[in-house]
Amino acid sequence: MFGASSDLQIYHNGTHSWISEQGTGSLITLAGDYQLNNAANTQNMITATDGGAVTLYTAGAVKFATTANGVKITGGLQDVNSSLGSSGQYLTSTGTAVD
Repeated sequence: MFGASSDLQIYHNGTHSWISEQGTGSLITLAGDYQLNNAANTQNMITATDGGAVTLYTAGAVKFATTANGVKITGGLQDVNSSLGSSGQYLTSTGTAVD
């Protein structure tokens, strides 16, 4: 426990490990570049580059990344709210909805 009133706690409850901010305000992490990797440290899960892209991965493969012009999606964009027609459709690079 850290802080005057145990505001920041790092602990393991027998099942999970926790970093818990219990005070007022936010938990802020400062880094030039940031990586969140799997437990074996063999695959990225999230990366953030100072002044650059934020990238999300699935099984170590890039799926979503911010760019200077917007975002880049690798794979399909699934419609979970039925706005393309039926729930579960994917929007392709041509703009066509496919099941």
